[in-house]
Amino acid sequence: MKTQSRVISVGLCALALWVGAATGVAADQVAGIVMVPHLTIEGTLGATDQIQYCTNLSQPHWVALTNLVVAQTNYSFVDVGALLAPRRFYRVVVSSPEGMALIPAGSFTMGDSLDGDENCIPQHSVNVSAFFMDKYLVTKSLWDTVKAWNGGNGYGYDNAGSGKAPTHPVQTVNWYDVVKWCNARSEMEGLEPCYYADANMAAVYKSGQVTNPWVKWSAGGYRLPTEAEWEAAARGGASGHRFPWSDVDSITQSRANYFSATAYAFDLSTTRGYHPTFNDGVYPYTSPVGYFGANGYGLYDMAGNVWEWCWDWYGWYSSDSQTDPRGPASGWWRVVRGGSWSNDAMRCRSANRYDPNPTYSDNDSGFRCVRGLRTDTNTNTVPNPTDTNTFTALIPAGSFTMGDSLDGDENCIPQHSVNVSAFFMDKYLVTKSLWDTVKAWNGGNGYGYDNAGSGKAPTHPVQTVNWYDVVKWCNARSEMEGLEPCYYADANMAAVYKSGQVTNPWVKWSAGGYRLPTEAEWEKAARGGASGHRFPWSDVDSITQSRANYFSATAYAFDLSTTRGYHSTFNDGVYPYTSPVGYFGANGYGLYDMAGNVWEWCWDWYGWYSSDSQTDPRGPASGWWRVVRGGSWSNDAMRCRSANRYDPNPTYSDNDSGFRCVRVPSQ
Repeated sequence: MKTQSRVISVGLCALALWVGAATGVAADQVAGIVMVPHLTIEGTLGATDQIQYCTNLSQPHWVALTNLVVAQTNYSFVDVGALLAPRRFYRVVVSSPEGMALIPAGSFTMGDSLDGDENCIPQHSVNVSAFFMDKYLVTKSLWDTVKAWNGGNGYGYDNAGSGKAPTHPVQTVNWYDVVKWCNARSEMEGLEPCYYADANMAAVYKSGQVTNPWVKWSAGGYRLPTEAEWEAAARGGASGHRFPWSDVDSITQSRANYFSATAYAFDLSTTRGYHPTFNDGVYPYTSPVGYFGANGYGLYDMAGNVWEWCWDWYGWYSSDSQTDPRGPASGWWRVVRGGSWSNDAMRCRSANRYDPNPTYSDNDSGFRCVRGLRTDTNTNTVPNPTDTNTFTALIPAGSFTMGDSLDGDENCIPQHSVNVSAFFMDKYLVTKSLWDTVKAWNGGNGYGYDNAGSGKAPTHPVQTVNWYDVVKWCNARSEMEGLEPCYYADANMAAVYKSGQVTNPWVKWSAGGYRLPTEAEWEKAARGGASGHRFPWSDVDSITQSRANYFSATAYAFDLSTTRGYHSTFNDGVYPYTSPVGYFGANGYGLYDMAGNVWEWCWDWYGWYSSDSQTDPRGPASGWWRVVRGGSWSNDAMRCRSANRYDPNPTYSDNDSGFRCVRVPSQ
């Protein structure tokens, strides 16, 4: 999530007044006036805003007041529960607008050299800023809804737009149509349009064919993705694969709506020709949006169904690294991506590009929209590094292959398919600073711990905490932020678990508070949207100390570090050799330290895997050992693998073990 509004400070005071009459007789008096904070918020329509406050910006801990779905772009919020204090600071954190997915900022390798497609080379590094993207292709229903609104608002199109059914993608729309429609959708929702017919950006582009509309890239409205944005989104956080999934580099008609043929070795479909489910003899053979599974970012139909218009003019690639490229300044053809129901497997590859004229409209071409994240230049919205845990990442729902058979680790087999519901996860390990902040609050609220918790520095992970400690701390963090706790000491879930060692706490899985991840949630998050790799990154299957804080040794061929032993940057002769959270790069979901630094406690009792497919597994009902994941500063490369599991007793506490929290989305 990204902070979207400036921090506002409000001084709260009580003012006592007294008025006396000239006769000397005491008059009635005003006993007190309380100033209640009244916030006016410029929201993003359809987004979920979390309103937060803190009382000290030098070491802030942001406390959540409420979550609100933005129904109008300007709205008010009154903090009726504010206590008297010298100063209170507010901010708003926004999650993805309804129906859109957040594509995190980061670099990826654009193009591929897998299949001799000269349009996709040379491969080059591209850095893309974060943006929101429609999870689904624009449907005929949504197209018609916007057109019904914009019919009286000056918009005109070259094509009416077709669709086989309301839930199927709109098609037979050209590039000019979809650009104007993006503006209409923006205006209909009260957002600033992106496209203009003049250089002064005074005339919103609404009609005709403006060859090169002027673009206000900072506007909050809808627009087409750039080609780089589209490919970054299609890859779902994993580079180097043919398709929007990364568990296999092949395609079948169980994954996408396309024309299957024997021409390509990577087309393994057992059904051939047009997709048999949608081939009803009446063109086009489109499918309902979202019929097939989502990619690592929660996006559907990034391969097949209909081509997707992008912003860019078509041009040859450069080998230079680029940041937020927007294509050539002019050209003859615009870019489409993703292939369609009538195209073969080659066209469905994530790197494949096609170049129709912008006037082209047929029943194989549609689109989806993106929106940029507005920039907030007020640096006061940036939390102090000692409190990084105000940041969470959304881990999208979906299936992945749990475990691996890469290195003969019997704890990681058999591999099996697991479907996990969406959840939020702390981007960073819980720091010593955050641990202490919560403990300072819960000291007077009935919480007790087996261990005080240690940390080499405020920005380093807390450690020397056992499983019982971190479970109780999760409850305390929840209560401190006004959230419903997850863990209880009784079956009726009347007594919040706060003290002692309750071997099997009762869990309210639907609660909105903090909890430990299940083992399945942890591994899905660690993989960052890419299955089948050793580590939380997917560009290589090796590890070095430039990627993680671990003990490097020559025992494993996949440990390619040029430095050996404890990490040289953090080995200062005083245990533990932890590193500041977030020191190394993030994985595909924007999570840090998913390999090394400290082990991470999970919810589950340790047990052997089953080969059965599972949905939201939570481990055995009982056991002797709880699961930890991720390895630590003192472990070798084998322990840092995403599939690796370890089984300490829940009473174990040492300087190699910490944790991070998860939360479920609002129900």
